[in-house]
Amino acid sequence: MMNYTNKLFIGLLLVIFLGALSNLYGQTGDPEATFARYKSLYPDEQAIYLVLKQHMNISMANDSLMITTSHYEEMLHLGENSKPYAQGKIYSSSFIRVSQLDAKTLVPAKKKYEVEQVKEFKESFDKDSNIFYDDVKYINFLFPAIQPGARTQLLYTEKVTDPHFLGQYRPATFIPVIESEFVVTIDDGIDINFYTFHGFEDIYSREEKSIGGKRIFRFSGKNIPKIKFEANSPSLSYDEPHLIPVIRSFTSSENEKVKVLSSLQDLYSWYRGFIHDLKKEDPSIKGILDSIVNPEDTELEKVRKVFYWVQDNIKYIAFEQGMRGLIPHPGSYVLNNRYGDCKGMSSIIISMLHQLGIDAKFAWIGSRDLPYKYSQLPSPMVDNHMIAAYQHGKDWIFLDATGQYIPFGYPTSMIQGKEALVAVEEDHYELVTVPVQTPSESIMSDSYTYSIEKGMVKGEGKLQLTGHARVFNAYKMIKSNKTSVDNYVNRLLSRGSNKFFVDNYQIAHLDNRDEPIALDYQFRVEDYYRTTGSQIFFNMNMDKGMAGSTIKPDRVHSLDNEYQYVNSSEAIFNIPEGYAVSFVPQDSGIDTDIFSYKITYTQEANRIVQKRDYQIKYLQLHPQQFPVWNEAIKHYSESMRQVVILSKKETE
Repeated sequence: MMNYTNKLFIGLLLVIFLGALSNLYGQTGDPEATFARYKSLYPDEQAIYLVLKQHMNISMANDSLMITTSHYEEMLHLGENSKPYAQGKIYSSSFIRVSQLDAKTLVPAKKKYEVEQVKEFKESFDKDSNIFYDDVKYINFLFPAIQPGARTQLLYTEKVTDPHFLGQYRPATFIPVIESEFVVTIDDGIDINFYTFHGFEDIYSREEKSIGGKRIFRFSGKNIPKIKFEANSPSLSYDEPHLIPVIRSFTSSENEKVKVLSSLQDLYSWYRGFIHDLKKEDPSIKGILDSIVNPEDTELEKVRKVFYWVQDNIKYIAFEQGMRGLIPHPGSYVLNNRYGDCKGMSSIIISMLHQLGIDAKFAWIGSRDLPYKYSQLPSPMVDNHMIAAYQHGKDWIFLDATGQYIPFGYPTSMIQGKEALVAVEEDHYELVTVPVQTPSESIMSDSYTYSIEKGMVKGEGKLQLTGHARVFNAYKMIKSNKTSVDNYVNRLLSRGSNKFFVDNYQIAHLDNRDEPIALDYQFRVEDYYRTTGSQIFFNMNMDKGMAGSTIKPDRVHSLDNEYQYVNSSEAIFNIPEGYAVSFVPQDSGIDTDIFSYKITYTQEANRIVQKRDYQIKYLQLHPQQFPVWNEAIKHYSESMRQVVILSKKETE
């Protein structure tokens, strides 16, 4: 049990922490003066945080770590439309248990505040549709009597049940923060490391001191600007300053060093225990293999068939409950239930390949929502996903069956460029970087022929989709509702104007992941071209994709892109009878590291052939690249405005 001295010290620390807040957590200060001061400083804000504080205490008890974090938040409401900030939400799970929850509103009443306590706290489970079951619960509540000048106060304690999951400290929010503080108190004998990101140490001061067998770390900052929300940005972890605490080790009562996360080997050893002995042979798996694999198949073909069978027959449903969020089910369990999360789908693939005598490996990996690398941060904060990995010669093939329509040999878009922690042997791992697919591996290629008929443009064409362009469009084309498919095809092919119509279409190879999706179509566009006197002005750039897509000069966050790709087209314009070509635009193009395009025109007898392609060459476009992007897009947009001019032939 925890000795009396430690109990007393922890009690004193909590008293000190709460005492430091006593001037805020209650009915203190002049409401009118407080409101007037901050309203003048932040006239355009609906609300600000006056205080965001956390105090994490890590102590020893019976050779185990006891971890608690006290949270205090105080918000000042400044605007008439601040009620959305009255909604409070705290989450808990098997790893984080919430207690000592108290919330109130301080309502301004002349020279003092009147307290209105939050009386109702409702618990609800996470309703994420991608989760079949998890144990994440939200505690929802509503601060009462919200109005300009009101202050809401929230105090609660978290108990962390596993020392591998300390979380992170992220002081910036979507509203300004006046004062932010993170204090960590640890017993002597506990070794902790603080990993900081994006200039955290340049903004937040750090203090460290020792008192009575305790070490105290304090990180603090003032007047922290709000985070600017911008569409199509990567996760905030890529840009915003934050800190991740990691317990490296602690000393037991026997004076032995117990490792937690002192190195990547520690993380791997912990993870390895979750997949121990998952390759057992099972008669039910063998029966499935006999039906899908032929003895004469090459090893690579067997891997392909197993991967496609799992994609087609195992439904991906995330399942996260306590440690089950880390431990895969055996392959036989997944097979019998016909569903699995990412771990379960990896497990069934590996079990099936193992029974074929093919050595496949479990691999942990983070999606691109997480910016961290195992080589920099030995923590479960790095990953949120599991896949199977198969080595073919010197190359690794990543088998992520959660991507239902991903072709064999392609990584899912969300793991491109990420480090995979591959479980090679019991005590040996390998870090393998998943390749980023080049633009030429994901192509949208369109070829179409059209003519002018009775004031209308009519034509037919074929669109082909490969790689990730194939995958993302397949999700929209494989629908049970024909109307939704019709609508999507119209949006996909739309060009010229809002008077574009697809009259007929046929889709081929939708179910064959090794072939491009082929979409044959017939279309018409009304009121597209312009006639002046005896001349026709016709813009052959009917698909205006990317034209005008410059980035606003005040954008601060990077732009995120699912995958790199090529968009290519060949348009054949049949010159109407009785007209001759007066003008054809010059060829144009530009080539940068992030965007390139090329447009060419060729006149062939009674037709004009335009070939156009552009390439998107980034997964993340960073602010320092915005000027290059904007200049290239302006050049491209100007080229897209060029028109062919036809003149009526003079009659002889």
